[in-house]
Amino acid sequence: MGEMEYKTVPLPTTPRKFKGVKNPVDRTSRTLTEILNEEARGGWSFLRAEQIEVVVPTGMMRRKRSVETTLLIFQRVRTANTRASTARRTEPQAAVAIEPPVSPAPEQGLRSTD
Repeated sequence: MGEMEYKTVPLPTTPRKFKGVKNPVDRTSRTLTEILNEEARGGWSFLRAEQIEVVVPTGMMRRKRSVETTLLIFQRVRTANTRASTARRTEPQAAVAIEPPVSPAPEQGLRSTD
C-alpha cells in the first residue's frame, strides 16, 4: 500500500432536510449517507468518526468554553496527481526582504545641552 492522505469533515450538527422525511433520526441517517457517498465519489474511503473537544471564545469578554464536535475521517492512497498538488501547496514562499524603517536624519544646527 502506498502513501496515504487523510481528510476530515465535520459532522453537521443539524441534519439536512429531505422531502417527505420528518423523523430526525432518519434525516440524520440520510445526511450521513449523503456525506459518505459524496466523499466516496472523490475517491475517499471512510476510516472512522472521532469526537473531539474544541476550545472556542465566547462573547465580548472572550471567555473560553469547550465544545464537543464530531469529525468524519476519510483516507485514500496518494497518487502522483495528489502528490504534485500537495507539493505545490506546501512549497515555502519566496523570502521577501523587508527594509528596516529609516529614521529621520538629525537636524543640522541644533545642539544638545548636556
